[in-house]
Amino acid sequence: PGRLVSASWLQQHLGRPDVLVLDASPPRLHQQQHIPGAIPAPLFTMGPHELPQAEVQARLQAWGIGAHQRIVILDQGGTYIAARLFWDLLHHGLPAERLHLLDGGMAKWVASGGAVTNAPTPAPAPGSVRLTAPDHSVRVKLPEFLAATGDPQHQVMLEALDPEYFFGGAAFFNRAGHVPHATLMPANDFYNADKTFKSPAEIQRMLHHLGIR
Repeated sequence: PGRLVSASWLQQHLGRPDVLVLDASPPRLHQQQHIPGAIPAPLFTMGPHELPQAEVQARLQAWGIGAHQRIVILDQGGTYIAARLFWDLLHHGLPAERLHLLDGGMAKWVASGGAVTNAPTPAPAPGSVRLTAPDHSVRVKLPEFLAATGDPQHQVMLEALDPEYFFGGAAFFNRAGHVPHATLMPANDFYNADKTFKSPAEIQRMLHHLGIR
């Protein structure tokens, strides 16, 4: 499969030793219901501060991540959480071809008749994954970002937060507003009503509407 897997694909492959399911949903949602066998992997155990690579490796091993599995990451559906954990794993050196997102998350899984449970998932056997250096090519650091804000003709800063943050109705760290020259494209706009991702063509039309080339 590609980076997105459907609920039907996961139903067919659930329980295979080469498929590991990570549930990045908030802990209270995971406790209410989750896919049988899904490992709780709440996003913010990974950050937001950078951790030493050895600490990240130990955490991934505790989740049962081995050297060759397909890893399917999900959240409640229609949020950035699973995608952000996908990025965290990519940043720490896991190859993209092993990482997948459950399209539509738990919302689509339940709507498709997938099995759910509220029984705690037994701790997996420790994984064998070994991390080396992080892949810094998938991120931008502050000096690059600041330089980009001064070149809006050639650089685009997409603001993925909700509009109230962009327009100042809510504030992070008591500072309302957005980065100069940023373009608002809320994360919610990437999803259909059933929480699955919009098609590449639809996202392309959104980008075109915003003047992004």
